Amino acid sequence: MTCTGQSLENNTRHTAAQVFAKMARAFESAASEHPDLLRQHPCTFAGRPAIIRTVGRRCERHLVPPLSHLIDDRTSFPELDLIIDVWDAEETGVPYPGPPVLSELLWTEFGHIVGERDQQFVECLRPNLYSWIDRSAHRIIGCSPHGDRFTLYERAKPFLFPLLLWHGDRNAQVIHAALVEKNGSGVLVVGREGAGKTTTALSCVQAGFNYLADDYVALKEEGRVFQGYSIYNSTWLDETHVTHFPALRAHMIASHEAKRPVLLSEVWPDRLARVAAIRMILIPLVGNGSACTVRPASRREALFAVAPTSIAKRPGTAQRDLDRLGRLVESAPLHVLELGDDVRDAGLVVGGLLAAERA
Repeated sequence: MTCTGQSLENNTRHTAAQVFAKMARAFESAASEHPDLLRQHPCTFAGRPAIIRTVGRRCERHLVPPLSHLIDDRTSFPELDLIIDVWDAEETGVPYPGPPVLSELLWTEFGHIVGERDQQFVECLRPNLYSWIDRSAHRIIGCSPHGDRFTLYERAKPFLFPLLLWHGDRNAQVIHAALVEKNGSGVLVVGREGAGKTTTALSCVQAGFNYLADDYVALKEEGRVFQGYSIYNSTWLDETHVTHFPALRAHMIASHEAKRPVLLSEVWPDRLARVAAIRMILIPLVGNGSACTVRPASRREALFAVAPTSIAKRPGTAQRDLDRLGRLVESAPLHVLELGDDVRDAGLVVGGLLAAERA
Protein backbone atom coordinates (compact mmCIF):
# COMPACT_ATOMS: atom_id res chain seq x y z
CA MET A 1 0.00 0.00 0.00
CA THR A 2 1.53 3.34 -1.02
CA CYS A 3 1.27 6.11 1.56
CA THR A 4 0.16 9.60 0.54
CA GLY A 5 -0.13 12.72 2.66
CA GLN A 6 1.86 13.90 5.67
CA SER A 7 -0.55 12.59 8.30
CA LEU A 8 -0.67 9.13 6.73
CA GLU A 9 3.13 9.06 6.43
CA ASN A 10 3.49 10.01 10.10
CA ASN A 11 0.98 7.33 11.04
CA THR A 12 2.96 4.76 9.05
CA ARG A 13 6.21 5.76 10.73
CA HIS A 14 4.60 5.54 14.14
CA THR A 15 3.17 2.13 13.35
CA ALA A 16 6.50 0.78 12.06
CA ALA A 17 8.30 2.01 15.18
CA GLN A 18 5.65 0.38 17.34
CA VAL A 19 5.99 -2.95 15.58
CA PHE A 20 9.78 -2.88 15.83
CA ALA A 21 9.43 -2.18 19.56
CA LYS A 22 7.09 -5.17 19.82
CA MET A 23 9.67 -7.29 18.01
CA ALA A 24 12.33 -6.18 20.50
CA ARG A 25 10.10 -7.00 23.46
CA ALA A 26 9.21 -10.37 21.99
CA PHE A 27 12.86 -11.28 21.53
CA GLU A 28 13.71 -10.22 25.08
CA SER A 29 10.79 -12.29 26.38
CA ALA A 30 11.97 -15.35 24.46
CA ALA A 31 15.53 -14.86 25.77
CA SER A 32 14.50 -14.32 29.39
CA GLU A 33 11.99 -17.18 29.43
CA HIS A 34 14.39 -19.62 27.76
CA PRO A 35 17.95 -18.74 28.84
CA ASP A 36 19.01 -22.30 28.01
CA LEU A 37 18.17 -21.64 24.35
CA LEU A 38 20.03 -18.32 24.09
CA ARG A 39 23.29 -18.39 22.12
CA GLN A 40 25.52 -15.38 21.42
CA HIS A 41 28.08 -15.20 18.60
CA PRO A 42 30.37 -12.14 18.44
CA CYS A 43 31.41 -11.55 14.84
CA THR A 44 32.37 -8.91 12.28
CA PHE A 45 30.55 -7.63 9.21
CA ALA A 46 32.54 -5.44 6.81
CA GLY A 47 35.19 -5.22 9.51
CA ARG A 48 32.78 -3.82 12.09
CA PRO A 49 31.94 -5.47 15.44
CA ALA A 50 28.61 -7.27 15.59
CA ILE A 51 26.80 -10.02 17.43
CA ILE A 52 24.30 -12.70 16.41
CA ARG A 53 21.93 -13.81 19.17
CA THR A 54 19.61 -16.77 18.66
CA VAL A 55 16.90 -18.14 20.92
CA GLY A 56 16.09 -21.61 19.66
CA ARG A 57 18.20 -24.60 18.71
CA ARG A 58 16.85 -24.75 15.17
CA CYS A 59 17.51 -21.06 14.50
CA GLU A 60 21.09 -21.49 15.58
CA ARG A 61 21.54 -24.73 13.63
CA HIS A 62 20.17 -23.36 10.35
CA LEU A 63 20.90 -19.61 10.33
CA VAL A 64 24.36 -19.29 11.91
CA PRO A 65 26.45 -21.71 9.75
CA PRO A 66 26.47 -19.58 6.54
CA LEU A 67 27.82 -16.72 8.67
CA SER A 68 30.11 -18.83 10.87
CA HIS A 69 33.35 -17.70 9.20
CA LEU A 70 32.61 -14.17 10.44
CA ILE A 71 32.43 -15.26 14.09
CA ASP A 72 35.21 -13.63 16.10
CA ASP A 73 37.34 -15.39 18.71
CA ARG A 74 36.71 -12.60 21.19
CA THR A 75 33.95 -13.25 23.68
CA SER A 76 32.59 -9.69 23.44
CA PHE A 77 33.20 -6.25 21.96
CA PRO A 78 33.24 -2.95 23.87
CA GLU A 79 30.87 -1.48 21.26
CA LEU A 80 28.64 -3.06 18.62
CA ASP A 81 27.80 -1.67 15.21
CA LEU A 82 25.26 -4.39 14.39
CA ILE A 83 23.02 -6.64 16.47
CA ILE A 84 21.15 -9.52 14.83
CA ASP A 85 18.51 -11.13 17.04
CA VAL A 86 16.26 -14.00 16.04
CA TRP A 87 13.97 -16.36 17.89
CA ASP A 88 11.95 -19.49 17.10
CA ALA A 89 8.29 -18.74 17.84
CA GLU A 90 7.30 -22.40 17.95
CA GLU A 91 10.16 -23.52 20.19
CA THR A 92 9.85 -20.62 22.64
CA GLY A 93 6.09 -20.08 22.56
CA VAL A 94 6.62 -16.35 21.84
CA PRO A 95 4.65 -15.46 18.68
CA TYR A 96 5.55 -13.00 15.94
CA PRO A 97 3.83 -9.70 16.88
CA GLY A 98 2.75 -8.95 13.31
CA PRO A 99 3.39 -6.35 10.56
CA PRO A 100 2.25 -2.70 10.66
CA VAL A 101 -1.23 -1.84 9.45
CA LEU A 102 0.03 0.87 7.09
CA SER A 103 3.21 0.39 5.08
CA GLU A 104 4.67 1.12 1.67
CA LEU A 105 5.84 -1.62 -0.66
CA LEU A 106 9.48 -0.82 -1.39
CA TRP A 107 11.08 -3.88 -3.00
CA THR A 108 10.03 -7.38 -4.00
CA GLU A 109 13.29 -8.94 -5.24
CA PHE A 110 14.31 -10.33 -1.85
CA GLY A 111 10.89 -11.17 -0.45
CA HIS A 112 7.96 -8.94 0.52
CA ILE A 113 9.69 -5.76 1.67
CA VAL A 114 7.77 -2.93 3.32
CA GLY A 115 8.70 0.21 5.20
CA GLU A 116 7.99 3.91 5.50
CA ARG A 117 9.35 6.59 3.28
CA ASP A 118 12.46 7.52 5.23
CA GLN A 119 13.16 3.78 5.42
CA GLN A 120 14.42 3.79 9.00
CA PHE A 121 12.32 0.71 9.68
CA VAL A 122 12.09 -1.90 6.94
CA GLU A 123 10.45 -5.31 7.12
CA CYS A 124 11.34 -8.31 5.01
CA LEU A 125 8.82 -11.15 4.95
CA ARG A 126 10.14 -14.46 3.68
CA PRO A 127 8.27 -17.79 4.05
CA ASN A 128 9.75 -18.77 7.42
CA LEU A 129 11.85 -15.78 8.47
CA TYR A 130 10.17 -12.46 9.26
CA SER A 131 12.71 -9.75 9.96
CA TRP A 132 12.84 -6.03 10.68
CA ILE A 133 15.76 -3.64 10.63
CA ASP A 134 16.03 -0.37 12.53
CA ARG A 135 18.72 1.36 10.52
CA SER A 136 19.27 4.08 13.12
CA ALA A 137 19.76 1.60 15.97
CA HIS A 138 21.82 -0.77 13.77
CA ARG A 139 19.66 -3.70 14.82
CA ILE A 140 18.01 -6.54 12.92
CA ILE A 141 15.35 -8.64 14.65
CA GLY A 142 13.90 -11.77 13.13
CA CYS A 143 11.34 -14.40 14.00
CA SER A 144 10.86 -17.86 12.58
CA PRO A 145 7.31 -19.21 12.98
CA HIS A 146 8.62 -22.77 12.59
CA GLY A 147 12.36 -23.26 13.02
CA ASP A 148 12.36 -26.59 11.19
CA ARG A 149 10.83 -25.21 7.96
CA PHE A 150 13.46 -22.81 6.64
CA THR A 151 13.63 -22.56 2.88
CA LEU A 152 16.88 -23.24 1.05
CA TYR A 153 17.37 -19.53 0.45
CA GLU A 154 16.78 -18.69 4.11
CA ARG A 155 19.36 -21.29 5.14
CA ALA A 156 21.93 -20.13 2.59
CA LYS A 157 21.47 -16.32 2.80
CA PRO A 158 19.74 -15.44 6.09
CA PHE A 159 18.79 -11.78 6.56
CA LEU A 160 20.04 -10.90 3.08
CA PHE A 161 18.02 -7.76 2.47
CA PRO A 162 18.48 -6.23 5.94
CA LEU A 163 22.21 -6.93 5.66
CA LEU A 164 22.28 -5.35 2.21
CA LEU A 165 20.78 -2.19 3.72
CA TRP A 166 23.13 -2.23 6.70
CA HIS A 167 26.22 -2.61 4.51
CA GLY A 168 25.05 0.18 2.24
CA ASP A 169 24.56 2.45 5.24
CA ARG A 170 28.20 1.75 6.16
CA ASN A 171 29.37 2.78 2.67
CA ALA A 172 30.00 -0.86 1.79
CA GLN A 173 28.12 -1.34 -1.47
CA VAL A 174 26.97 -4.93 -1.99
CA ILE A 175 27.67 -6.01 -5.56
CA HIS A 176 26.90 -9.16 -7.53
CA ALA A 177 30.27 -10.87 -7.93
CA ALA A 178 32.48 -13.69 -6.68
CA LEU A 179 35.66 -13.11 -4.71
CA VAL A 180 38.63 -15.34 -3.91
CA GLU A 181 41.99 -14.51 -2.35
CA LYS A 182 45.56 -15.81 -2.30
CA ASN A 183 48.57 -14.40 -0.49
CA GLY A 184 46.68 -11.25 0.38
CA SER A 185 45.53 -10.51 -3.19
CA GLY A 186 41.85 -10.67 -4.04
CA VAL A 187 40.47 -11.69 -7.43
CA LEU A 188 37.01 -10.33 -8.16
CA VAL A 189 35.01 -12.43 -10.64
CA VAL A 190 32.23 -10.50 -12.37
CA GLY A 191 29.54 -11.46 -14.87
CA ARG A 192 25.85 -12.05 -15.34
CA GLU A 193 23.97 -15.12 -14.15
CA GLY A 194 25.41 -18.27 -15.72
CA ALA A 195 28.65 -16.63 -16.82
CA GLY A 196 30.79 -18.95 -14.70
CA LYS A 197 31.44 -16.98 -11.51
CA THR A 198 30.72 -19.89 -9.18
CA THR A 199 32.66 -22.35 -11.32
CA THR A 200 35.67 -20.05 -11.42
CA ALA A 201 35.55 -19.32 -7.69
CA LEU A 202 35.29 -23.00 -6.72
CA SER A 203 38.08 -23.95 -9.11
CA CYS A 204 40.28 -21.33 -7.49
CA VAL A 205 39.48 -22.55 -3.98
CA GLN A 206 40.24 -26.10 -5.04
CA ALA A 207 43.62 -24.81 -6.31
CA GLY A 208 44.48 -23.26 -2.94
CA PHE A 209 42.75 -19.88 -2.92
CA ASN A 210 40.58 -18.70 -0.04
CA TYR A 211 36.87 -18.19 -0.62
CA LEU A 212 34.94 -15.04 0.22
CA ALA A 213 31.87 -15.08 -2.05
CA ASP A 214 30.32 -16.31 -5.25
CA ASP A 215 27.43 -13.87 -5.57
CA TYR A 216 27.36 -11.07 -2.95
CA VAL A 217 30.45 -9.04 -2.07
CA ALA A 218 30.51 -5.95 0.16
CA LEU A 219 32.73 -3.37 -1.52
CA LYS A 220 34.53 -0.57 0.33
CA GLU A 221 36.73 2.05 -1.29
CA GLU A 222 39.80 2.87 0.79
CA GLY A 223 41.91 5.40 -1.03
CA ARG A 224 42.79 3.91 -4.41
CA VAL A 225 42.29 0.34 -3.20
CA PHE A 226 38.98 -1.50 -3.07
CA GLN A 227 38.42 -3.98 -0.27
CA GLY A 228 35.98 -6.84 -0.72
CA TYR A 229 34.23 -8.23 2.36
CA SER A 230 32.63 -11.64 2.65
CA ILE A 231 29.05 -11.99 3.88
CA TYR A 232 28.18 -15.68 3.43
CA ASN A 233 30.23 -18.86 3.05
CA SER A 234 27.45 -20.58 1.10
CA THR A 235 27.41 -21.40 -2.59
CA TRP A 236 24.77 -22.85 -4.90
CA LEU A 237 25.35 -25.92 -7.05
CA ASP A 238 23.49 -27.69 -9.81
CA GLU A 239 24.40 -30.99 -11.47
CA THR A 240 26.86 -29.26 -13.81
CA HIS A 241 28.82 -27.86 -10.87
CA VAL A 242 28.76 -31.16 -8.97
CA THR A 243 30.15 -32.97 -12.01
CA HIS A 244 33.21 -30.72 -11.87
CA PHE A 245 33.48 -30.74 -8.06
CA PRO A 246 32.18 -34.15 -6.91
CA ALA A 247 33.55 -33.72 -3.37
CA LEU A 248 30.86 -31.12 -2.76
CA ARG A 249 27.94 -33.44 -3.52
CA ALA A 250 27.83 -34.96 -0.03
CA HIS A 251 27.49 -31.47 1.47
CA MET A 252 24.57 -30.25 -0.63
CA ILE A 253 21.57 -29.45 1.56
CA ALA A 254 18.94 -32.10 0.93
CA SER A 255 16.15 -30.95 -1.37
CA HIS A 256 14.32 -31.82 -4.57
CA GLU A 257 15.37 -28.48 -6.08
CA ALA A 258 17.68 -28.60 -9.09
CA LYS A 259 20.04 -26.05 -7.54
CA ARG A 260 20.97 -26.50 -3.90
CA PRO A 261 23.26 -24.72 -1.46
CA VAL A 262 26.49 -25.97 0.07
CA LEU A 263 28.08 -24.42 3.14
CA LEU A 264 31.79 -24.23 2.39
CA SER A 265 32.47 -23.97 6.13
CA GLU A 266 31.67 -27.69 6.14
CA VAL A 267 33.94 -28.48 3.19
CA TRP A 268 36.94 -26.11 3.33
CA PRO A 269 36.80 -24.45 6.77
CA ASP A 270 40.47 -23.47 6.49
CA ARG A 271 39.96 -21.78 3.09
CA LEU A 272 37.58 -19.03 4.10
CA ALA A 273 38.54 -15.36 4.36
CA ARG A 274 36.68 -12.26 5.55
CA VAL A 275 38.34 -9.47 3.57
CA ALA A 276 40.68 -9.11 0.61
CA ALA A 277 42.19 -6.19 -1.30
CA ILE A 278 41.03 -6.47 -4.92
CA ARG A 279 44.11 -6.79 -7.12
CA MET A 280 42.55 -8.30 -10.24
CA ILE A 281 39.16 -8.43 -11.95
CA LEU A 282 38.16 -11.42 -14.09
CA ILE A 283 35.29 -11.84 -16.54
CA PRO A 284 34.62 -15.58 -17.08
CA LEU A 285 33.17 -16.81 -20.35
CA VAL A 286 32.22 -20.25 -21.58
CA GLY A 287 35.00 -21.02 -24.08
CA ASN A 288 35.06 -23.15 -27.19
CA GLY A 289 38.52 -24.64 -26.73
CA SER A 290 39.86 -27.52 -24.69
CA ALA A 291 42.05 -25.33 -22.46
CA CYS A 292 41.41 -22.26 -20.32
CA THR A 293 42.77 -19.09 -21.88
CA VAL A 294 43.03 -15.47 -20.80
CA ARG A 295 43.15 -12.15 -22.61
CA PRO A 296 43.10 -8.53 -21.50
CA ALA A 297 39.66 -7.00 -20.98
CA SER A 298 38.54 -3.43 -21.47
CA ARG A 299 37.03 -1.25 -18.76
CA ARG A 300 33.82 -1.19 -20.78
CA GLU A 301 33.65 -5.02 -20.77
CA ALA A 302 34.25 -5.14 -17.02
CA LEU A 303 31.71 -2.44 -16.20
CA PHE A 304 29.10 -4.09 -18.41
CA ALA A 305 29.78 -7.41 -16.65
CA VAL A 306 29.35 -6.10 -13.10
CA ALA A 307 27.00 -3.12 -13.26
CA PRO A 308 23.62 -4.45 -14.53
CA THR A 309 23.11 -6.89 -11.66
CA SER A 310 24.82 -4.77 -9.00
CA ILE A 311 23.36 -1.27 -9.22
CA ALA A 312 19.95 -0.05 -8.08
CA LYS A 313 19.68 -2.57 -5.25
CA ARG A 314 18.39 0.35 -3.18
CA PRO A 315 16.22 3.20 -4.50
CA GLY A 316 18.08 6.44 -5.10
CA THR A 317 21.59 4.97 -5.13
CA ALA A 318 22.01 3.89 -8.77
CA GLN A 319 24.17 6.79 -9.97
CA ARG A 320 26.39 6.72 -6.89
CA ASP A 321 26.81 2.95 -7.18
CA LEU A 322 27.59 3.18 -10.90
CA ASP A 323 30.22 5.86 -10.25
CA ARG A 324 31.88 3.62 -7.67
CA LEU A 325 31.89 0.65 -10.03
CA GLY A 326 33.49 2.87 -12.65
CA ARG A 327 36.34 3.59 -10.25
CA LEU A 328 36.53 -0.11 -9.34
CA VAL A 329 37.24 -1.22 -12.92
CA GLU A 330 39.96 1.41 -13.15
CA SER A 331 41.68 0.18 -9.98
CA ALA A 332 42.99 -3.26 -11.01
CA PRO A 333 44.12 -5.28 -14.05
CA LEU A 334 41.24 -6.67 -16.10
CA HIS A 335 41.14 -10.06 -17.84
CA VAL A 336 38.67 -12.25 -19.68
CA LEU A 337 38.94 -15.90 -18.64
CA GLU A 338 37.62 -18.33 -21.25
CA LEU A 339 36.80 -21.58 -19.50
CA GLY A 340 37.98 -24.78 -21.17
CA ASP A 341 36.58 -28.28 -21.23
CA ASP A 342 37.93 -29.00 -17.76
CA VAL A 343 36.89 -25.98 -15.74
CA ARG A 344 38.96 -27.21 -12.80
CA ASP A 345 41.99 -25.88 -14.68
CA ALA A 346 40.70 -22.35 -14.18
CA GLY A 347 42.11 -22.13 -10.67
CA LEU A 348 45.60 -23.01 -11.86
CA VAL A 349 45.39 -20.49 -14.69
CA VAL A 350 44.17 -17.74 -12.35
CA GLY A 351 46.93 -18.59 -9.87
CA GLY A 352 49.57 -18.24 -12.56
CA LEU A 353 48.04 -15.01 -13.82
CA LEU A 354 47.97 -13.52 -10.33
CA ALA A 355 51.59 -14.53 -9.71
CA ALA A 356 52.63 -12.85 -12.96
CA GLU A 357 50.82 -9.64 -12.03
CA ARG A 358 52.52 -9.61 -8.62
CA ALA A 359 56.00 -10.24 -10.08
